[in-house]
Amino acid sequence: MAKALGAVPTLIPMPDVYQSLDKGVVDGAAAPWEAVQGFRLYEVARNYTIAPFYVAYFSLCANKQKWQSLPRDIRDAIMSVSGLPGAKFWGKNFFDTAEEGVIERAKAGNYELNRYVVPPEELAKWSKVAGEPIWNEWVTKMEGKGHKEAREVLNTAVELLKN
Repeated sequence: MAKALGAVPTLIPMPDVYQSLDKGVVDGAAAPWEAVQGFRLYEVARNYTIAPFYVAYFSLCANKQKWQSLPRDIRDAIMSVSGLPGAKFWGKNFFDTAEEGVIERAKAGNYELNRYVVPPEELAKWSKVAGEPIWNEWVTKMEGKGHKEAREVLNTAVELLKN
C-alpha cells in the first residue's frame, strides 16, 4: 500500500524506529498508537497522519491437552469472554485508548503533537488505488489454493473494521 501511495517502505524493527526517526534515517513510520506510546515515539515525531493502515492480530493460545484438562466451568468462563466479545473488549480497552495515552504523555513532556485526520473522500481514493488491488490479489491467490470462501472472508474482515 505504501508503494502504491508513493512512499518508499523501509523495514525497520520497532525497537529501532525511535532512533531512526531521531537521526533522520526515515521521515516517518506507520505505527499504531499503542506502539507510539510504548516506544515513546511521541518524543521524536510531532506530526501524525490518522489513516486506517494498521490492523493488529492478537491470539491467546493454550496447549490443547492443558485446555482439555481444565474443568468445564473454567473453560466456559474463558470462552464467555473470548471470540468477538473478547476482541471488542481488547480493542476498546487497549487499542482505542492508546491515542489518549500518547496525547497525555506528550502533553506532560511538553512534546508537540500535530494530528491530521485524512478526510473520508481521500481515504476512499487511497482504498481504490492501494487497498483494493492488494485485497483482490489476496483473494485470487487464496481461491487458487482452493479457499473458495476467500472473498467472503475479505468482505467480513472489511465489515468488522467498520465497527
